[in-house]
Amino acid sequence: MNKNITATRRQEIEAIISRWKQQRDAIHHDLEESLYSDHALQVDEQDFPIEVFCESLMDYISAGHFEVYETLLHESAAELEAHRALLANIYHSIETTTDLALSFNDKYKNELVHSSEDKSLPDDLFALDNALTIRFALEDQLLDLARD
Repeated sequence: MNKNITATRRQEIEAIISRWKQQRDAIHHDLEESLYSDHALQVDEQDFPIEVFCESLMDYISAGHFEVYETLLHESAAELEAHRALLANIYHSIETTTDLALSFNDKYKNELVHSSEDKSLPDDLFALDNALTIRFALEDQLLDLARD
């Protein structure tokens, strides 16, 4: 991060990142709980609060793009300039995961709970979990680059 920013601004940025990481952790927890818990997602036996999950997912994606990434680009421009090619690859890969998350949201956002009639949710959740695992690693890499 820019060495010339004030301590107050650095604290503000760290608070933004911390809130965003809490959103990320909550989404990851919800996915892991649904997919891998002792109760694992048995769609025909339980309801999954899909609308709330979609809202949380979109809040996290939006905060990443419109708050965290923009802040990092603005405050860490000099540090990131040295990694331009890597940064471009990271953003391209993040965009791919964003597209998958948006598609998931478009498919499920209007459901209060998931219907047991639709058997595609478990597969869609697994695909989303895999994409988000990749995204989280890319975001951590971006944070590391910005902090160098």
